[in-house]
Amino acid sequence: GGLTRPFSALALSVPIVVAALWVALARRRYRDVVAGGLLAAGVLSIGALDNYQTTGSATRSAYAAYTEAYVPFEVLGLRTDTTTPLRALPPDYQAYTAYHRRFQDEHTLANLPRTAWARLKGMGHDVWGDSAWLWVFAIAGLAFSRQARLLGACALCLAGAYLFKAHDPEWRVYYFEAYGVFALLTAAGIVMCARYLQQRGALWRLRTRHAVGLAACAVCAAWAPRVPAARTKHEERGRYGRQFRDAVAGLSGERIIVFVKYGVQHRFHQSLIDNSPWLSSARAWIVLDRGSANEDLLRAAPNRTAYLYEELPGSPEMTRRIVPLGPPS
Repeated sequence: GGLTRPFSALALSVPIVVAALWVALARRRYRDVVAGGLLAAGVLSIGALDNYQTTGSATRSAYAAYTEAYVPFEVLGLRTDTTTPLRALPPDYQAYTAYHRRFQDEHTLANLPRTAWARLKGMGHDVWGDSAWLWVFAIAGLAFSRQARLLGACALCLAGAYLFKAHDPEWRVYYFEAYGVFALLTAAGIVMCARYLQQRGALWRLRTRHAVGLAACAVCAAWAPRVPAARTKHEERGRYGRQFRDAVAGLSGERIIVFVKYGVQHRFHQSLIDNSPWLSSARAWIVLDRGSANEDLLRAAPNRTAYLYEELPGSPEMTRRIVPLGPPS
């Protein structure tokens, strides 16, 4: 986590680090503190090495370089950032810029309570679906143990950290690490309630584990009918990219370049540009169509067969085609 999603890892780990240091220092386990610090430094040094090999600086990540070049306005804060990208943006990115600025304009200190509530509701729907009442068990799960309360603090710390980032309320990928915590707390809360009912003789002869098992079966039975619809929706979302990749796989040529020319109906969230980091050995290069500037790339890679992917207006689902391109003039 510290290498792939460092901000999320930092937010999640703050309560754990504070608790670990508190216990270690209270018990005078100074060697453990030093050993933990050295281990953390070793892990972080991997990221520093990767940064150096990618950008030439140990403190500048590839993501930071990408942000500066294309989306410098995606920064933490309660203000609208109007920084201009270092590179000229393609049409789909220009649409994304306008889309994101709308959320930045609304992300103010006055709107923060409403924003927090909307995000919490969205996270609850992701974890519990339409059975939002299960959050009651998650709250009860905090009484299960000190470890459960520590995990709850980690999840809240993550959600709180991203309150300073403007984003679409439907884009909740930032909180995925907390979802497991919410699920665990829900299960712990069900166990707590089962123990409480058993102590008062409300479960008859059922043991706690049996009662919890029956509750889990009831929840699964209630959600099972929704699985086919969710799977169909997932497949429909991936159909656009899957059809494109299948079409590219069927093109002739050992080494090819596919220039992608999006249509006016293209959704900027569904990018087709996806390349291997080992470009020299990759069979296909998928690049954005830049009109006459395409010839510069064709001259640089004369051994590759060129194609043009076009999205044409017409039916509700755009007509698509891939046509071969001739050599550069």
